[in-house]
Amino acid sequence: MKCYFLRVLLCVMAFAAIQPVSAVVTINTVAEDGTINAWYKIGSTWTAIATVELGTTSRRITAGDGMANGGNDLYVATTAGAYRVYATSAGASLTSGLVSSTAIPADLGGGFEVCIGDTDNDSNSEVVMGDQYGVRTHIWDSNSGTWSRRKVKDTGGDLVRAIAIGDTDADGKNEVCMSWNAIGLAAAYEYNGSSYVEDYRGVNLNQLPWRVAGGDVDINGDGVKDFAIAAIQHVARHDFAAGHTLQIIHTNGAQNTDVAIGNADGDAYVDIISVTNPEGLVLNYEYTTPTTHTETQIIGFSDPYQGAHTAVELYDIDSDGLDEVIAVSYDGYNNDVNAPVPGQIRLYDYNTGSGTWSFQVLANTNEHLMDVVISDVGVQCGGLLPADLNGDCYIKFDDFALFAGDWLKCTDLTNPNCTP
Repeated sequence: MKCYFLRVLLCVMAFAAIQPVSAVVTINTVAEDGTINAWYKIGSTWTAIATVELGTTSRRITAGDGMANGGNDLYVATTAGAYRVYATSAGASLTSGLVSSTAIPADLGGGFEVCIGDTDNDSNSEVVMGDQYGVRTHIWDSNSGTWSRRKVKDTGGDLVRAIAIGDTDADGKNEVCMSWNAIGLAAAYEYNGSSYVEDYRGVNLNQLPWRVAGGDVDINGDGVKDFAIAAIQHVARHDFAAGHTLQIIHTNGAQNTDVAIGNADGDAYVDIISVTNPEGLVLNYEYTTPTTHTETQIIGFSDPYQGAHTAVELYDIDSDGLDEVIAVSYDGYNNDVNAPVPGQIRLYDYNTGSGTWSFQVLANTNEHLMDVVISDVGVQCGGLLPADLNGDCYIKFDDFALFAGDWLKCTDLTNPNCTP
């Protein structure tokens, strides 16, 4: 029996050597009617394990430690202001608090864009909201248990649709990068200790901006961090090295509704993924030199699944070392069956062996999806399983891998023969 156990243990240890321990990942979506779902992969199926109904028109969703308490909550921009959505301590459920009453004060006119980052360079993140009047940050005070609001920029009635946070001028301090109104003004604001001041302003896009991504990534390999902007008919890149200009990456004649940055194909270049509405395109741009780039159509005009893509995220959800492209749609159309399809969560995955992209519908939601963010928000086990070592609510080989990796280790400080 003892020898048999050792053989099993050796097999598990060998498995642990080649199997990465899986992370707990949820795909979190927000629909236009305020429905928020946390989708979790059970077996081969993505299932909505947690749902909350905000009951108000919702637009954008993000995740992060907005309260500087080590948590990872969801934050949603709605017409009623901002909501903080967090996982309850018992059961796979979500609870929300309207920011105007229990969390962050509601912005004038409701929120359109929301993101999280350290905007005042104090090592804590703030919740940043954009609306039809401008941009404001919201700071949690753990002593008083209240939120305070700090103005970044008043736009005089011009809707702020796009915000990113990052050190785009290489001065060691983050800026709030934003683009707004019909001509796509682009500027960045830096906190000076008492207020946000305009750090720089780029040229106009002359296009309505939708989303901004980056701020913390060197997109074109020139040694300076950039951000990318998705706009009607344009995908553009802010270029600090060229004097805060906006470089047009591509004019594609489509309405680019979102843009994401990562590495989805495993090469040496940063991928800029854009999605469009209503054409349903998914496009990949890469800078092979600081001034030249390529374009790849992941989903083109002739592909069978067209849909009104509203948002895109890049995330390595299968732990293979490459980001997957996760897009959500408001609605869509399946040309194969000549019929409409509901709002979908879609995955586009690159195969390095064949050099091709695959397409998969992860979920049909019957919702008009507005945005998506991927994180570990929303997964809370309904009960304690002592052998669930990685906390994903299941006992699987991943738990045995953790057990095998620590086999015979000890932390007894009184034992000189102890191997930590």
